[in-house]
Amino acid sequence: MRNKFEKLVAKALPADYRYEAARLTYQIPASTYTPDWISPDGRTIIESKGRFSEEDRRKMRLIRQQFPHLRIIMIFQNPRTRISKRSKTTYEEYARKIGIEVMTLGEVAILLG
Repeated sequence: MRNKFEKLVAKALPADYRYEAARLTYQIPASTYTPDWISPDGRTIIESKGRFSEEDRRKMRLIRQQFPHLRIIMIFQNPRTRISKRSKTTYEEYARKIGIEVMTLGEVAILLG
């Protein structure tokens, strides 16, 4: 794992969730995306984010559009952070707007545990 927050998320998830165990190819432009965690059946991905950059938002919007069958859950370090200084939109609001679930560590641990 790349940082302390990902390690914290890992502790909250069931042990059978695999860290960065899959790559999804998406278009515009052709790229790959490695989810932080993927469920054993490959139908749920969990992404933990401290910072939700413009590039990350674009990537997640494309993933959501191109993989509608996946359940995508985002866990933000601070979901109330605004996407930019000029915007009133928070990380959580943006994710929900594009069809991605947002949960806290506690919620995801209870749901998946």
